Amino acid sequence: RENQAIANSIVEEYRRARKVLTKEIFKQCFNHPSSREDFIAYMRLAISVRLEVGEIVEGTAKQHRVVYNKLVAWRSSLLFSEITQRQLDEFDMWHLGQLRKKKGAKLVNHGEGPRSNAWKIIKTYLRRAAKDEIAFEMPGEFRTKQNAPEAAHLTSGLVKRLQLIYENPKGYPEHWREILRMFLWMCFTGQSFIDAQAANWEENIYESVL
Repeated sequence: RENQAIANSIVEEYRRARKVLTKEIFKQCFNHPSSREDFIAYMRLAISVRLEVGEIVEGTAKQHRVVYNKLVAWRSSLLFSEITQRQLDEFDMWHLGQLRKKKGAKLVNHGEGPRSNAWKIIKTYLRRAAKDEIAFEMPGEFRTKQNAPEAAHLTSGLVKRLQLIYENPKGYPEHWREILRMFLWMCFTGQSFIDAQAANWEENIYESVL
């Protein structure tokens, strides 16, 4: 009786949508009823169905499976009722982290290309799910977050260059030398900014450290 109910719901769904229900599509929908609740399961099924009916070619299906596999690696399921802009932002941040692990310093523009492409593919299947009359909150347009690059480390070479400017400040404003004095003092002593501010500069302590 339960199987009959599932079969009837599939037939009714395709009848309402005026779409062709082939034997292959019916079989896949019947064997994966969870695809009506879980977006990740839905995406897996939809990729197979689209390939089966000739809507996409194998090369496109392969690209879509890559994104599907990323979703699975992120979390095993994503209910349609859980889909929000915040959830997809969390996936995007996870995706960025994976790209950084894989490419390191070679990652270009914070991985905007692959991240944007992943979103476009996900949005394709979200729109398809909406057409299949699956109820969920459609997120807004994806905006790839331009995360600030990780802070660059201060090298000994840069410290030496700043030290030369301090010792020969020709061409630089006078107040730059005062700022450099405090900055270099913190570099050599490890003092915090607050402690350095409290230092007695009348005693030329910077020059004594050098």
